Parts: sequence; structure tokens; C-alpha cells
Amino acid sequence: MKARLAAIFILCAPLAARADGAKVAVQTPVSYGDFVANLFLFPYAYAFSLPHQGFTFYPYENDEGYGRGTRPVAVSARTGVFFSQRGRNGEAGFLKARGENRLGWDFYAAGFSRGSFGTNHRAGYYNGHITANYVQSRTALLEFGLGSASFQNPAARWGPSAELALDLFPAKPLSASLRYETAALRRQEYHELTVEAGVSWRWIGMSTGLRALFVPGKDAYGPEAALRGWF
Repeated sequence: MKARLAAIFILCAPLAARADGAKVAVQTPVSYGDFVANLFLFPYAYAFSLPHQGFTFYPYENDEGYGRGTRPVAVSARTGVFFSQRGRNGEAGFLKARGENRLGWDFYAAGFSRGSFGTNHRAGYYNGHITANYVQSRTALLEFGLGSASFQNPAARWGPSAELALDLFPAKPLSASLRYETAALRRQEYHELTVEAGVSWRWIGMSTGLRALFVPGKDAYGPEAALRGWF
């Protein structure tokens, strides 16, 4: 009897060792946090996977636009004044950085004169984003960004924000841009739209266009003139 048990043990030992060494696939459920993180990172991972390209020091440095050059990081800034209905006015500007890896960031700010949004205070709208560059040719740049925004009038409201921006450099010395930004602040939607066209000489440019900010119950829109620089 003992001999039979020993024989069975010897025959089963290799099978047990094989089963012990086998890898068992375990389905790990994806949490809600993982899903949101992957959803947030996907636009940037996709942009990063595209061919990396540098920039020129300023538009038309080599007479062929701005989007392809040898500079690894490009920085631009803009400041302007705008006029809205009811005789109001304000100031707006941005600071933007782009990398050859197709990732970057930006910060936009706009200040409005007293009474622009129904209160006897100056109002401000601020938003910043981490950006991903999907089109980077010699004549066009297309970017998408996710970040946050704040509207102050005078109490501050904060919330998530998204933007889509297009810069065009069709022919020396012309340039044009279109940007749309939307935010959800305290469960209310805010929308900002800018359209402009201009000219540039070396690292400085001038433009004119339209700026509009749509907030719940009040809107401000009108013509704008701006100066822009590339560094």
C-alpha cells in the first residue's frame, strides 16, 4: 500500500510543479479614478506619439511659417485692449509655451471695466491649460488643452476648462488665429471666443479682431487690438 502511494506521489509531482509554475491571468477591475486619469492623459499621450518637431525663433524667420524649425521650446506673449457694448472696455493678454514634444501650457487673462457684468466692480476672467499640439505644419498649429478657469465679479468662481486653438501663417507677413474656450463654474457654463488677423515683423506682431465672453445672464463682446511677441 505504501509503495502504491509513493508511486502515485511521484507521478503527480511533475503535474503539481507545472501547475504551481503556471501564470494565472486575473482580471483586475478598472476603478473610476483610473478611467478618469486615462481619459485625461489620452489627448497628451496621442500628441506625444506624433513626430516631434521644433519651431523657428519667430514666424517667417526662414520665410516659411512658424511650425517647423530647430528650436526645442517656443514662447509667445500677447497684450491688447478691447471695447464692448455699452461703452465698456478692458484689457486681455496671454503667455504661451510650446515644446518640440508637442506638449505645452498657456495662461490667459482678461479684465473688464466696472459695470460690464452688472456690478460696480471690475471683473476678471482667467484660465490656464496644459496643451497638446495635433497639427504642426509650416503654416498651421492646432492645439487642444485642459485646465481650469476662474471668473471674479467680485466673488471668485472656479471650475474645469477646455480650449481649442488654431494659429495660421498663410504667407509672409500675415497671421490669423481662432480660439474657443469653455468652462463649467459652479455648474454654469462660460464661453470665451477670440478671432483675429494681423501682420508680423521678426519677433513682433500686430493684430485686430473680435473678443467675446459669454457668461450666464451677461455677455461682453466687441473689437480688439493687440500686440504679440515671440521669444
